[in-house]
Amino acid sequence: MKIEIAGVKNAHIRDGIAKTKFLCWLERYVSSPEYKEDLTEIEAAQRLEDFRKTNEKFVGLSFETISGADANGAIVHYSPSKSKTVNENECVLLTCKDSEEEFHVSSGLWSSIS
Repeated sequence: MKIEIAGVKNAHIRDGIAKTKFLCWLERYVSSPEYKEDLTEIEAAQRLEDFRKTNEKFVGLSFETISGADANGAIVHYSPSKSKTVNENECVLLTCKDSEEEFHVSSGLWSSIS
């Protein structure tokens, strides 16, 4: 049981690192004077997945990331749109309590549920 608990904790840590890197990137991106291209909700979700993929133990997403900007961020099971852009000073929902990412750990495959 201790191995399983450690695996789950480590999966959360790995995913937390990816999410932190993403949020730092997002803040710099939308507040940059060079920010010219609109970032869609789908592109934001893809960028978060790209940060997750930098971890060699990342296996994949269990399902599509819930990515909603502004009013769409309040919709729990919202599907992201190419037409909605992420703008400075908007609230962005990227995951919810039932989002899940999978990572390999020494004792098998574990999920990070946020």
